[in-house]
Amino acid sequence: MSPHDIQRLLTRSVPEGFRVIARPGQPLKEHLDAVGDLAAQFAQPVGLPHAALLLGRGHDQGKASARFQRYIRAVTGHDDPDDPQADDGLLRRGGTDHSTAGAQKLWQAVTAPGNGKANRLFGQMLALCLCSHHSGLIDCLEPGGKRRFLERMAKPGDETHLEEVLAVFGPDFGVAQDGQSLLRKVLEEMRGRLEGILRPRNKTCRET
Repeated sequence: MSPHDIQRLLTRSVPEGFRVIARPGQPLKEHLDAVGDLAAQFAQPVGLPHAALLLGRGHDQGKASARFQRYIRAVTGHDDPDDPQADDGLLRRGGTDHSTAGAQKLWQAVTAPGNGKANRLFGQMLALCLCSHHSGLIDCLEPGGKRRFLERMAKPGDETHLEEVLAVFGPDFGVAQDGQSLLRKVLEEMRGRLEGILRPRNKTCRET
């Protein structure tokens, strides 16, 4: 299944069993949108609804790869009998990385030329959430000096299926309700929250 085929199946109305799915009975896009909406509600009290929305939309984008689609159908008994790789034992053992691609996509966006160091910091925070959402939060720098986060961001594309994800979802994360780029909105939101923490709100606070 080519990236073009995946894009077509994701966006078209097609019979159940032939869509790009998160699990049988739930299209992947529906899952991502639902998680994003719930996460935004949960993060509203701490002032980071847009960041949570982006994380929800991005966390399982790696499931759009043809390899994961074969895997999820195989382990749930919905194999395609015409797929010559449907009985691949490796797929049945769950050896498919679906959490790294979304993080790599985000990291590429925030480290593009012209983005400041603050955006790289916020991007790293977000990418850590994406690539750690099954394993638990990974270290950026291990005690022995291993730069685990950067190694994860440099993981080969044939293992993370990033190109397939970009072909399906594009290089961005959609727009916010006001029509602005969601990623841009997130970076502004995180900058505002950080400034609110580090800078006193008024003179009385400074004098105190």
